[in-house]
Amino acid sequence: MRVFIDGERLLGQVGQVPSSVKVYQSMQPQTGKQPSEGAEKAPWLRLLLPILCLSIFAQWLDEPTGSLYRLRVFINSVNPLHKGLYRSDLPVQDLLQQKETHLAWVRCRTLNEQIRTATSEPARLTLEKQWRHEVLFFANQVNWGSLVWQERILSVSQTAPELSEQLLPHAMLRMNKQHATELLRKLDQRTTPAGLRTAALHFLWHFDPQETQMRVLNLVLHERGRGNHQLHAQIVERVLSPRVNDPLAGEALLECAMAKSVPSPARLLALRALRSHSAKGLSAQAEAIFLSESTDLSIKHEALKLVLALDKARGHFLLLNQVPPASNLPATYRLFRILRKQEGLPSLPPGPMSPNDPR
Repeated sequence: MRVFIDGERLLGQVGQVPSSVKVYQSMQPQTGKQPSEGAEKAPWLRLLLPILCLSIFAQWLDEPTGSLYRLRVFINSVNPLHKGLYRSDLPVQDLLQQKETHLAWVRCRTLNEQIRTATSEPARLTLEKQWRHEVLFFANQVNWGSLVWQERILSVSQTAPELSEQLLPHAMLRMNKQHATELLRKLDQRTTPAGLRTAALHFLWHFDPQETQMRVLNLVLHERGRGNHQLHAQIVERVLSPRVNDPLAGEALLECAMAKSVPSPARLLALRALRSHSAKGLSAQAEAIFLSESTDLSIKHEALKLVLALDKARGHFLLLNQVPPASNLPATYRLFRILRKQEGLPSLPPGPMSPNDPR
């Protein structure tokens, strides 16, 4: 006959059990769930999921306004994984300044969108003035490093390119050369909006003129225009023309003016910019453009004016010896009559289609 004894109770009362008595574990049902071995070794695993959820939820509250802002600050203050904008260990003044900076960024984005959707010109001009003021205030408030400037400008380069273009001059003053050139190279892409890309090339010239000249010529000579965007003309006007007396820029302008694959507006701007060039030797290339151009009369006329601006003797020779027939090229003939009168050369008789020309 086997005797079933509650072993734990017996050991607790007697302290020992005779060897002749077989002790079995109590068959009474146990209440409560025993902790697993993994939970006993790593109790922090129970806190990981709530912390991650708090982190994701705090980042979702992106607009720092009202109760949402206070909730985000509270979550980030108790979240050990948070290393973002709002830090609970910062002084109150720094927290307020960071909040004001973030609010200024939100206002810049909002005003930029309102400018796009403005229905009247006065309203658009008013919003644009307020927007520029907000951008200036925001740029003076922030104390970012080079990488933060780069990330923030790239983040709105497609959705709000006007804002990126306005922030670019402020970023160039605050970024080091390495990160600034890296940012500008990233902005020199075919998918970048025309105004922002032009501004990037303008600033890249300050850091590396030779690389910028190569990029500009590759764009103007080989890239096709997109829709109604006058990207080629913008590049000539804003990047090359202000540096006309720079040898690299002058060389690029001359190539743009001579290449027939370049759109006509860009060629015209290049020829007009070259008028203020100090190199007299460019008159020979300008004469070649004048003599070879047969389809675009505006280019032909601008080339003749360039020859006169750079070399009076060569220009007078053309005016005296390259007079076009009035019947075939009446517009060019009229231009010859006007220029000869301005230069004090013998006048030409009025053409059959120019009764109102000066006699």
